[in-house]
Amino acid sequence: MEMPSFAVADGSGSSSTFRGGVRVAVVRAIANIYRCNGLVGSVCDVDVRVGHRLRRASLYMRALEFKCLKKALEDYEGVSMALCDGDLYLTIHPVLVRFTAQEVEAYVEI
Repeated sequence: MEMPSFAVADGSGSSSTFRGGVRVAVVRAIANIYRCNGLVGSVCDVDVRVGHRLRRASLYMRALEFKCLKKALEDYEGVSMALCDGDLYLTIHPVLVRFTAQEVEAYVEI
């Protein structure tokens, strides 16, 4: 059984507010694709939003994370799992853990 691939997205952002309520939000995201305990690729993107009293810049970051995951799923064959929050995958990083085929099968079914 071939080891499946998985994609993990994470993002961050920053914003500044100027006089008169104009706000600029810069968000960035990356989706890393892993196969057989190694990084095989990445998809990254940046988005800049400017608006009067612009709110909830974190929503733009989450949308960009999903956009990167979607592109990773389209561009990399065999990706069987996608995690949107990078905080989740750090508990079971592929470099630290060597999965057996049975463990991979169980993990993918979750």
